[in-house]
Amino acid sequence: MVRRAIDLLGVLPLASICAYRMVTLALNTRSWQALLPAGERWHFAPLLRYRWIGESINGLFPVAQVGGDVARARLLTARGVPAADAAAAMIADLFTGVSTQVIFGIAGVIALASAGAAGWLGRVPAREIAVGLLLAAVTGIGLYALLRAGSGRLLSRALGSARARSLSLKVAGTLSRFDDAKTALLGRRRALAAAFGWHCLGWFSQVGETWIVLALVGAPVSFTVALAIEALTAAVRGAAFFVPGGVGVQEITVLSLCRLVGVGVEPALALGIAKRARELIIGAPGVMAWLLAERDLRRLLRAPSRGDDAGSSADA
Repeated sequence: MVRRAIDLLGVLPLASICAYRMVTLALNTRSWQALLPAGERWHFAPLLRYRWIGESINGLFPVAQVGGDVARARLLTARGVPAADAAAAMIADLFTGVSTQVIFGIAGVIALASAGAAGWLGRVPAREIAVGLLLAAVTGIGLYALLRAGSGRLLSRALGSARARSLSLKVAGTLSRFDDAKTALLGRRRALAAAFGWHCLGWFSQVGETWIVLALVGAPVSFTVALAIEALTAAVRGAAFFVPGGVGVQEITVLSLCRLVGVGVEPALALGIAKRARELIIGAPGVMAWLLAERDLRRLLRAPSRGDDAGSSADA
């Protein structure tokens, strides 16, 4: 059955969704770009590259779906964006991402109900879907609270002694700059609204991936059915964030949902294999790009110290 699904998949569907993934990456990059400091021109191409790297790390490593976001913020800082601004934009981007995922998941539930699948409520992983959406909502609330919290000022007040303040001056100053960056970002309501819009489009664009694969393997479905499969699979995978890449969880969910809406087992297996293969095909080069970028970053950080040592020797 698996061999038949692989034969059914072929090269064209896999190549198509790998190419199509750039649409979702571009939309999510536009969301991130809108949140970066106002008044500066942040070129889209490097941001798209960092977004690709971040998604690759999240998809292939056990980093609870956030390690890649920290990596892309670090790379952005190396490009000249102040660390506080890069961190604030990353947290706001995560906030808009998980908040819009709740909208996407609810749309998936509505789509499944309207698809006319008899007895669907008792045959879907309802608990996992509910947990995934609840986790996304709670994470969104937590990220918003972090954006609103005055961490640097709170630390400064908490440090009672002058000695403690002196020892923690650098940390407190860093947190204060972070607070200022968050405050400035929250004041840019249009940027936040644009980020929400781009991220919503990013989530819904993923429906095209499911629709394309099933159409090319001979099991075409409507947009509504593709939305139900994609959105609810994303919700269940969110509930299993502790599983690296959602391995196994994603495939079982795809099979269950496809069976529910009348898609055969072999096309459903082909869809699950295609999604996993796409992550590997796009993710492996992304991880390599990250390792090369980190190597260049370490060289850049070491360069000033060597220059300073040379200057000191010359002065002597």
